[in-house]
Amino acid sequence: LEDTLQCLSDRQWLSKRPLDWFVACYEYLKTLPIDEGGSQRLRACSIVPVEGRRLSCDSDQPIYLSASSDDRTFLDAVPPIVKTPVAFLRPTLRSMLEERSGLTEWLLNVLGIYSFSQPNYCVDIVNRLKREYADMDELAITSGTRFLARYCDTGSIKDLPVVLKGGSRSL
Repeated sequence: LEDTLQCLSDRQWLSKRPLDWFVACYEYLKTLPIDEGGSQRLRACSIVPVEGRRLSCDSDQPIYLSASSDDRTFLDAVPPIVKTPVAFLRPTLRSMLEERSGLTEWLLNVLGIYSFSQPNYCVDIVNRLKREYADMDELAITSGTRFLARYCDTGSIKDLPVVLKGGSRSL
């Protein structure tokens, strides 16, 4: 896996590969025994062709398989101050992957690419708030909390950042 990871860390070289190369790459990787540490290292490699003709990885932002027009309308409703960047697979790549048995499941389990849903996106917002709350504007934390209360199952959210009276912040 070490040699493979070294090749997969060269973003410039990867950017010149066609989509069918990535499918073949995933098929190859699927045959390897990959533990949690290997999965984390693969998630840091920009080996996922996403919309906008670019490559990305789970470390850059959450990546989803696709989004319906309703999903995109929901994303447009997210206040810009708390919007969490996400990416979607290129449609052609997604179609190619769906033709291969078990490859979409492998993407989910190893690369952390999953189906878009409002609850999944709410988790992404919570994760961003937790990660950045110490440096975020108070309005962003408040807007994020309001958005989550309106659109998400807040009963399943743990350790939501809050702004206390006087401006102090807490998880």
